[in-house]
Amino acid sequence: MSPELHTAHDPRVARDALTCERRQSGTSGLRSRALLIGALGWALSGAPVAAQTADGIQVQDAPFGPFGRSVTATMYVEAPPKAVFGVLTDYDHLAEFMPLVNAAKTLETSPKGATVLFKVRYMRFFEIEEVDVRTHEPYSRITWQAIKGPLKVSNGSWVLKPQGKGTHLTYQTDVDPGMPVPSALTGMLLKQGLPEFLTGIKRRAESGGTWKKPGN
Repeated sequence: MSPELHTAHDPRVARDALTCERRQSGTSGLRSRALLIGALGWALSGAPVAAQTADGIQVQDAPFGPFGRSVTATMYVEAPPKAVFGVLTDYDHLAEFMPLVNAAKTLETSPKGATVLFKVRYMRFFEIEEVDVRTHEPYSRITWQAIKGPLKVSNGSWVLKPQGKGTHLTYQTDVDPGMPVPSALTGMLLKQGLPEFLTGIKRRAESGGTWKKPGN
């Protein structure tokens, strides 16, 4: 799939959408944060955590600030970087193949990237909304930073490197929930379902952009 960096649209589209969402941010933000605390408590109770290695996916994590966690995962995708980049930047269709993404919508695009609204499932039983500003370096790197959502810090990157006929893909994210919980619990939350999430990207890219998760 050949990625196309879209031409800039009227910035009022993204601004108006964000303004509308911010009117409800106080109540929804508190509700999402309360649910996040509940999820972390559920993790502490002994819930299963995703394996460190699954289907060739290597996952590592380390502390990020007093309460946050940094998670890095790598895998090999049997598709060239251009095709993988196209899959990762096909924002309006991410929910078709990313198991943890319930919905994604492009709010604004530019030659440098996009602003995207995500609805993401955490711990398999609740959903949060986040708006990311994403920056593209075609076929090699995608970085993002959340500008709206219940988390104090949520940023990360995709790094794509040619490897044989395919791509060595690295996913990295830093998350700080902004609440006094052990860093290790934040890591447990981030790693829940991560191999499944990455496998969905792998299958989409290796199928030429046609594979969809069950139910789509």
